[in-house]
Amino acid sequence: MLESLPPILGVIGLIVAFVLYGMVTKYPEGDASIKKIGDQIHEGAMVFMKREYTILLMFLAAQIVLTFTCRPYKATLAGIVGAASSTIGGWIGMHGETKANVRPG
Repeated sequence: MLESLPPILGVIGLIVAFVLYGMVTKYPEGDASIKKIGDQIHEGAMVFMKREYTILLMFLAAQIVLTFTCRPYKATLAGIVGAASSTIGGWIGMHGETKANVRPG
């Protein structure tokens, strides 16, 4: 039972992130000048995230190979799932934050 707890909590965390993102995007955006600046900030943040995750993917590939050769396959699978969950959560968080900045209230 305890083995299944971390994946379940990870899925719950992702569901909460999606719900919060949905709540944020329901608010109306600000006026045109704020939206324009917000869009530029959002674009820059997404470029940064893409570059960061591209570099981290190289380290993840090395970690997966090392883990697979030295540990049971469950440890490798846990590393992959953890990295994927972290990536998705980070992407949703940055996307939501940069979109929330242009919404008043």
